[in-house]
Amino acid sequence: MSLTAFHRFRNRVACPRNWVWFAVLCALPSCGAEVEIRRIGIGRGAGPVLERYAGVAAREIHLRFGVRTPIEPGCTPGSLCLQVVPGVRGWKIEASDHMTVAGATALDTVHALGTALRQLDSVNGKVVFRGASSTTAPAVALRGIYAPAHMNNPYAKLPVEELGRLFEDWALWGANATWNWVDPMSYMPRVDPFSKEQGAAESLAYMRRVLASLREAQRAGLEVGFTSGTNVVWYDQFRNHPGLRAQMGTRLITGQLLCPSQPAARKIILDNTRNLLAESRRMGLNIGSLDFYTRDPSGCACEKCKPWNRTSLVVCRDIVEAAHEIYPNLVGDLITWYWSPEESMDAATWFSSQGAKYWLRFWFHHFPTWRREIRYPELRLPASVRLGGMYNLSAADNDVYGNEGAITRFSYLIKLMTPFPERGLQGFHGYTEGNYDDLNKVVALQLLVTPQRPVRDIIEEYCRWYFGARGAVAGELAELIIGLDDLHTSAPQLGKMTERLLAIEKGLPAWGRNWRFAQVRLRAQVAQLNMEILDGLPPHGAEAGAPAPANYKSVVGKRFRELMRRGLEFQRVTEVQDAAWDAYKYLVDKDVLVRKRAVLLHELMHVYKVDADQTIGLNNIYLGDWPVWFAEQNGHYNKLAGLATVPEQHKLIAELWP
Repeated sequence: MSLTAFHRFRNRVACPRNWVWFAVLCALPSCGAEVEIRRIGIGRGAGPVLERYAGVAAREIHLRFGVRTPIEPGCTPGSLCLQVVPGVRGWKIEASDHMTVAGATALDTVHALGTALRQLDSVNGKVVFRGASSTTAPAVALRGIYAPAHMNNPYAKLPVEELGRLFEDWALWGANATWNWVDPMSYMPRVDPFSKEQGAAESLAYMRRVLASLREAQRAGLEVGFTSGTNVVWYDQFRNHPGLRAQMGTRLITGQLLCPSQPAARKIILDNTRNLLAESRRMGLNIGSLDFYTRDPSGCACEKCKPWNRTSLVVCRDIVEAAHEIYPNLVGDLITWYWSPEESMDAATWFSSQGAKYWLRFWFHHFPTWRREIRYPELRLPASVRLGGMYNLSAADNDVYGNEGAITRFSYLIKLMTPFPERGLQGFHGYTEGNYDDLNKVVALQLLVTPQRPVRDIIEEYCRWYFGARGAVAGELAELIIGLDDLHTSAPQLGKMTERLLAIEKGLPAWGRNWRFAQVRLRAQVAQLNMEILDGLPPHGAEAGAPAPANYKSVVGKRFRELMRRGLEFQRVTEVQDAAWDAYKYLVDKDVLVRKRAVLLHELMHVYKVDADQTIGLNNIYLGDWPVWFAEQNGHYNKLAGLATVPEQHKLIAELWP
């Protein structure tokens, strides 16, 4: 995106003519009334979810304004009262001598509470609400976040109590569902937790940690579920049944897979589901859905399983039917991750011609992050199946999975999500790998509630709520954060952005100088160093010492393409995923700018709460036990297997790349 195009985008997301989205129903004289909040009230029969959020409201008010608001039953003058009112469509805020936030369900009331809390202000030491009475009917019904706790990502490293804070935040911004994955491939020893294999106890502990996370989300009011591969099994099951293994195909059909067309393999797959859900029931979970990824790492290329797009639907149905033995009301959702448009259309037409469809709730169409053109699906689905969208919120043009700081892709989210209602999309499955895409989550959730809302308005509200920014500072900070969408500018321009962020950070209240702000600041700082490093490199094919072009994309397109090519060669030889990033780090390892960059990345790891000694980059899957895993699967040990330390691995890179 050029600077001119960026300014057009910025003006569009802030343009006042788009403010017509804010459908406020004002009941005079309360419209725009100022209500002092002295206590938190809980309506009759509120239940444990609203009791929890009454405590959340009191906690957040005290953090931001230093005022204690006792929690009392009933709606009295001066109270912020939480109520469930059956029959309300969506949620509402009513302001009179007290404030009432209400919805048809407890979670709808939580959404109203979030809107109300973010409109509070402090006047002469008092907490006041200066908003208006309003009613909100969300445009998209299911607004879910998929947060897998695996591969040492933040969801795997954060304590459950801190995850609970994240779940509360998501609900306050409009989320109503979340999913997790018990990943049988990421954690050693990767054995069936219910077997007698050595290491089963460790696997069970990992599983229970994931379940504890989901239980915390359930207590926060969210619908909870699992994502699942169709035919992924534990490693000992894969190892002990060579005759049942799936036939590998493309890179997206790889992993610990059994062929579901073989009855013995199908039984292992279904028993794994029963065991997981039985343990979930023991831990007090009410699992609402299983969301299926039928590729990466699922699939089978054998003749019996062809065509896989149809076979996978049959396997999904059987898994849901097995799940009904433990959770009779559980539903299935399909995610067309890495399906071609032709495969999706074929599977939908075939599926519609089959028998009972009771098991499938949503057909989530995958919008690929790498495709700038947005293609909405034109599918013939049964009336009982709803269409939704799936998108990777942890990816952007200039970063994936938080390698360089906060992930933002606002311009794309506007184009993608604004048309959801008119295109008939009624649900969203937002895939995320950590807390570094917090801004994307908030923007996505708010666009799902009110698609025409200006993004600048959302981000300014974010800055006021999380950073304590006020007045013009909140507006400037919103502009700077929108600028994170376009980091393909010069080092001096990025330097000015960094200077302003550092200056603003110093002026924020102590509670506002938090991990969210650190991610934003580090994003700009790393981008500035990236440009300084790239500006010092000669263009690909140029004489040494020739001045590098200032344009980021031209340098990346030429210089990094060569590094990536070498990285892919290294990956092919060693069977290590994502080796190109490590190669780049090694090749410029001695550069002083890169050392500064490494210090910033180390700070990022602490912000994300992942362990610096467990990762080379922040993807957490570079040079761990993956080489051994690939070697075991392919029946041989590759060149990298057995090289336990990073220096040894880098030595091998040097030998491969003289």
